[in-house]
Amino acid sequence: MPVITISGHSRKVGKTSIAEGLIAALPEYGWTALKVSSHLHSGSHFKDYAVIEETERDGGNDTSRFLKAGALRALWIQAERIETAIPSIQAIIRETPNVIIEGNSVLDYITADFSIMAINRDVAEFKESARGIILRANALVIIHGGEESPEIENLLKSAPKQTLRFETDNPGFFPPVLAEQLRSRFFT
Repeated sequence: MPVITISGHSRKVGKTSIAEGLIAALPEYGWTALKVSSHLHSGSHFKDYAVIEETERDGGNDTSRFLKAGALRALWIQAERIETAIPSIQAIIRETPNVIIEGNSVLDYITADFSIMAINRDVAEFKESARGIILRANALVIIHGGEESPEIENLLKSAPKQTLRFETDNPGFFPPVLAEQLRSRFFT
């Protein structure tokens, strides 16, 4: 019953693609996929946080992509202050056998059984929280592209030596070897 987290150094680095790849590679485990956003989206009528269950497989948003990849459930959690949503997230984890959580801020409150970090060298934007996340990541999926920024290179150098690394030029890539490692670690 693992909790697997997928984080990244910024927005638009491939976190959702990695989650899709994991769900599609191991569909037999009946995943519940959560997308955690550390803000309420415009037009939201919720006060502290919202848990929105996705029902459309072809909606085009991230949670629809989780369902299309084979997740049994997909939920979008929006919170101005993530700590207000933690009890709801913990309840989902307790009632669900296998959970994938996409988001950075949740790692301050939830202990992952396995943590994957997406690093896309095409994205120069850099969240300061990535420095702490990389130290806890079990695996890095590094997407090569254009010019490498010094911030990204320094971030990669700070990763512990035992952190698994998978490199690709394809932003939609999910390493089959990583799927097999997760299968043997959690499901055999």
